[in-house]
Amino acid sequence: MYRVTRRLIVWALDKWTSVRIYDYEQLLGLGHGFTISRISVKPESWMSGRRLRDLKLNEEGVLVLAIYRKVGDMDRFIGVPSGNTTIEAGDVLICYGREDACISLSQRLRGAAGDLEHEEQVERERHLARLREARGGFDA
Repeated sequence: MYRVTRRLIVWALDKWTSVRIYDYEQLLGLGHGFTISRISVKPESWMSGRRLRDLKLNEEGVLVLAIYRKVGDMDRFIGVPSGNTTIEAGDVLICYGREDACISLSQRLRGAAGDLEHEEQVERERHLARLREARGGFDA
């Protein structure tokens, strides 16, 4: 019943509106070990007080899509933040990447241990890149 109803709704929307329906789970590979995560930055976080450029999260396979930041009583939105954006305690990052990389990042504390964990994640991503290359450029 669900499939029939869904097809009917999609067909009707396609025929009579300009609304496009996307399957974001499929589009972003969320069923293949990738995720969109919401990471709250705490004062002791490895990311707090650092610029995105300096964090080199892309080397871990993590992209920061957006940041929600409290300014006074207002929640502000930074879409597609630049490398010059400094991450502040209290920020909420919307990230895309491998689930394990996002979990690791959300729990990482500042200091030498956090730097080491970053290097380990970078090496893991390099290993995965080699596997991806061996598969013809595909993750799955």
